[in-house]
Amino acid sequence: MEILSKFWSLMTTENELLTKLIIFPTIFIEAWLLFELFTTIYKIKYTKKQKILYIFIISFISKISEIIMPLPYNVIFNYFIMFFVIKFIFKLNAMQSILCEITPIFLFALVGNLILNPILKILDLNFIQINNVPLLRLNYLFFYYQYFEQVLILHLLLFSPL
Repeated sequence: MEILSKFWSLMTTENELLTKLIIFPTIFIEAWLLFELFTTIYKIKYTKKQKILYIFIISFISKISEIIMPLPYNVIFNYFIMFFVIKFIFKLNAMQSILCEITPIFLFALVGNLILNPILKILDLNFIQINNVPLLRLNYLFFYYQYFEQVLILHLLLFSPL
């Protein structure tokens, strides 16, 4: 019983390092969601190799930049790299690459705020707490990714030929 108590305490108190370790796999989920959003919205044809290459490169570079660069420089760097990755992997022109990059990021920010702000108000939390408490961060990410999954499924059902 003591093990469960320690585990619960660990998951419900602020611990930035543990939170980063636990949410490490979500970097691949987010890269996959970005990929699915822009390829679905802009009807970009791709191969399995392009998909895997995009997800791996974006995930790897964003994790490395998170380790070696402080916020917000790592985010700016990731956006810069994402432009070139999209441009060269999918062989798109500059304007298409910018649109493919900006649209999902805008949607992620919009949905993130729509989900996060009510959570912060209802639970009387601040942004730092929800980012550094592992259980809170996992719950937030669950709702966040669940929303995008439903949007993708709905889009595919409505706009895919049967």
